[in-house]
Amino acid sequence: MRTFRTGSVPCGDCRMCCENELVPLRDEEVGYEVEMVGGLRFLAHNGRKCFYLTQEGCSIYARRPMICREFDCRVIAAKISKSKARKLRCEDTWKKGRKLLETIQPG
Repeated sequence: MRTFRTGSVPCGDCRMCCENELVPLRDEEVGYEVEMVGGLRFLAHNGRKCFYLTQEGCSIYARRPMICREFDCRVIAAKISKSKARKLRCEDTWKKGRKLLETIQPG
């Protein structure tokens, strides 16, 4: 299993996880616009996009939640199958991770 350094994700201009994924918040993470789903707190969304995503990128980048700091689409691609990604509705993120796994050496 490949491992990667936290913060080493070569995102470039990719904002796929900001546009397609729910971002769960830890209990101690406060001061964000939130939405409740199934009794759990998530960053608020505008449609399918994170409330904090702007044309320029993440408007709260310096204080973004821990999951945003640690998220690595390569880990998803390495750990689950395409069919499981489809069932979890994260197939686009999985595909991005696969592409990175094929083209970029882990740091």
